[in-house]
This record gives sequence, structure tokens and C-alpha cells, in this order.
Amino acid sequence: MGFLDHSTNNIIIDAVLTDKGRQILASQNGFVITKFALGDAEVDYTIIQQYGRTVGKEKIEKNTPIFEALTNPSLAIPYRMVSLSNNTSITHLPIFTGTDNTEAIDITSTALSLTKDVTLTQVMQSGEAIPYELVDDAVEVKLNSLFLLASSNNVTSATSTTSTNVATYLFPTSNNQLSFTLSKQSISTATRTAYQTTVGANTYIRTYVTVTGLNSGITKQYEVRL
Repeated sequence: MGFLDHSTNNIIIDAVLTDKGRQILASQNGFVITKFALGDAEVDYTIIQQYGRTVGKEKIEKNTPIFEALTNPSLAIPYRMVSLSNNTSITHLPIFTGTDNTEAIDITSTALSLTKDVTLTQVMQSGEAIPYELVDDAVEVKLNSLFLLASSNNVTSATSTTSTNVATYLFPTSNNQLSFTLSKQSISTATRTAYQTTVGANTYIRTYVTVTGLNSGITKQYEVRL
């Protein structure tokens, strides 16, 4: 959904349904909206730093172009907005940090059963306690189902998979910590040839895993090499 302001007193709403939304609308159960999320991917917040809060806010409101509404749910809201009861004293948002903080996970071994355990902990950059509105009781893990599978505790299957092979898993957290396992799919020679890339002396498939907190909206992305 996009809000289009044509420099008048009217706000035009451009709304489209995702593939999943159209599927639900066509089902016998009907279409009932129970929750929604807002995003601010278009906003350049460096304008606030450059012009100050008052003038910067006016420039953002008048000059920021609005993206057209997208039907692909994996691209629709890359940066979620959050609401806080205490929005004056918080100077930092939480982040995901892990025992393996590298941005690339290398599982290029030819072993088909090769797996990689990933552990992430939600912490505040300032060292303060995480505001309760930002505590993630569950996270979304998105990956390319052609190459990878994910599992955590008793959750072993994706909640949804798009036509472009983006699989979404919903994993619960415990004590602000998430642990899950990535498993490499059996990749045919034809698929490997089609998707592999050469960097220096190394040849591998490059794919990505994105972890997003459901409440905080914070993300961490890993490059995975196969």
C-alpha cells in the first residue's frame, strides 16, 4: 500500500493485494484484515541531520517520492516502522548480534548433508534494557528454497513460499535469543551451473538469508556461499 500526496488536502491510497492476499480473497473463508505494518523505505533521514528536525521534516513531507505499491511480500516493506510508548529517551534501536558475526556463511563443501547452526541475540546498542514493544518473541527467516532449508526446535517447514522461491519461516525466540539451523539442498549440476558465480579463484552459488524481528522490525542479513 502506498500513500500518494498530490500536494493537495487529499491523500490518495494506492493499495494492491499480494499473491497471498489474492489467494486468501479467493478462498471460502474470505478476506479479513487482522493486523498491518507500515514502512518508511522512501525516507532519507540524513535530511534531518542536514537541515534540523523542523525544516528537515518539512522537506521530507514535501519532496519524498512514494514507491508504487508492490505485490511481492518479500519486497513490500523492507524497513518496518515501530511505535513506542517512550519515544523521547530511547537513542538506539536493538540489533541482532551472534556468536558468528561474519556477514558470509561458507558451506561450499560438496557434502549434501552439510548444515550451519546460527545463533542470534537481540541486544540494545546502548546496553540498556530492550523496550518491551521491541522485544521479538518470534522472528521471520527468509531464504531461497532452491538452495537452503531452515529449522529451529520443532519448526521444520516454511510458513509460505512464493513463486520466486522465497521461503519464509517463523521461529520463536527464547530469552531474546534465536537459534536455527541452515541445511543445504541437493543442488543439481544444471542448477549450479546456472546460478554459480566466480569471485577470484573461487566459484560458488551466492544466496542470502534475512532475519527480521516481528516486533522490532530490525533485520540481519547473511550471505551464504554454496
